[in-house]
Amino acid sequence: MDDLKDKKILLVDDEVDILNLLEAVLIKENFTNIYKATCGYEAIEMAGKIKPDIIVLDIMLPDIDGFQVCR
Repeated sequence: MDDLKDKKILLVDDEVDILNLLEAVLIKENFTNIYKATCGYEAIEMAGKIKPDIIVLDIMLPDIDGFQVCR
């Protein structure tokens, strides 16, 4: 299970409070490589740069929806 803790996680949500809550939970569980984006285009750009292992993606984003981001 320790190898999971080294995975890169990208959190995508336009509500900063939700991002911070998810990040706090992951940190409490000893995850260290956590990245955050607040809109779809930012998420796409970050995903291209960091190559996350896991993405937690909100569907309702202000610029493009999560389905478009996922594509």
